[in-house]
Amino acid sequence: MIHSDHKPANTLLHPDGQSIALVDWDLAMLGDPASDVARVIQQWELTAEQAAAFATRVREGVSRHDPSRVERFDERVATYARYWSILRMHMLTTRIADRVQHASPDPEKRELLLDELAADAEGRLRTIAPVLGTEAVNGRTFVDLVLEGASAAGWPPRASRQAPPSYRARIGSSG
Repeated sequence: MIHSDHKPANTLLHPDGQSIALVDWDLAMLGDPASDVARVIQQWELTAEQAAAFATRVREGVSRHDPSRVERFDERVATYARYWSILRMHMLTTRIADRVQHASPDPEKRELLLDELAADAEGRLRTIAPVLGTEAVNGRTFVDLVLEGASAAGWPPRASRQAPPSYRARIGSSG
């Protein structure tokens, strides 16, 4: 059984700081514990040292229950890490395209939004790029490439789709 949604909000801590329970099991499923390890490393943006320590603790725990599950564990964690990195890239590009699609036509507001998206992208790319064996690009360059690719692909595909009014108000969009 894997949890699939490790994040601080789903972790109950003892006053001494030790994790004592995971909550919110609605995404739980049968699966490879190496997937959960890779996802925690990605979502929590652990350093290499933290990631190695976390993987070791999980590997030891899994080994106590089923030694066969730890065969090639580190290799499986690396494979899942690449998968989760690709998924995060997809989610990042979709978020950029969606936010710009629903942005205000006002050039100043649009520029502020692009700066915000670039800063967010740059931070995320710094953690994703090493896992994929690439170099991180400048956040603004990435945003420009996403928008250029989306435009070449005929984006937006569903021009009639509207963001909810609360979302439009938050990003300063009228449509």
